[in-house]
Amino acid sequence: MFFKNPNEDYNFGIVASNPKRRIFGAGKTILLVDTAIRYCDQYQIVYANFHLNEDIIPNFMYIDPNDIDHDTILGLRKKSLLLIQEGVNNADRRVCMSKKNRRTMYALFQMRKRLTDVFLDIPLLQYLEMRVTDIATQYIEASGQPLKNDPVWGNYFKYSNMEIIRSRIGNGCYFRPICSYNIDMKHCYNCYNTNEESKIRDDEPQQNNKSDLSQWV
Repeated sequence: MFFKNPNEDYNFGIVASNPKRRIFGAGKTILLVDTAIRYCDQYQIVYANFHLNEDIIPNFMYIDPNDIDHDTILGLRKKSLLLIQEGVNNADRRVCMSKKNRRTMYALFQMRKRLTDVFLDIPLLQYLEMRVTDIATQYIEASGQPLKNDPVWGNYFKYSNMEIIRSRIGNGCYFRPICSYNIDMKHCYNCYNTNEESKIRDDEPQQNNKSDLSQWV
């Protein structure tokens, strides 16, 4: 699970699917939800680009996925938590280096100075932009529900904490598991809609319809 390390200045966690299992339904987003539920009382605001149940997380604020950009991120309230579902545009080396996303990446690098933690999910760890690995503090692989149809263990998702191993030659790296465990996620089911769709504009000009964050700054 993601954990908030009191000995760190910041926490930047990444969860991805186990490539030997499945990309969809692995338990990436529900781990973000679990993190919000566990730690919401330790943050001023819990921001996310998907909807969470405000009865469970009263300090939640929604950010439209298209508004995850440089100006919005640096406008978030300090000592907050930012959860990014489908963070492919923000951390995936294949797409995150467009002009807009480079600026977004720069803003993410400043989150430590704002005492704001970031947790996001991407399809696979092997797609991570190398510059993200310079600041990330936690890596997790999600492997889905091993016993999905079991009446007792069906709510449990399997995860592995991963360690990054950097190549001695060039800028390559790979990940290896440190430990594996199962988490009962039943408490998360009423907190979000697993079928919520995120509609992303592809670097379109910014519109004047951003989420109103002024009241929280």
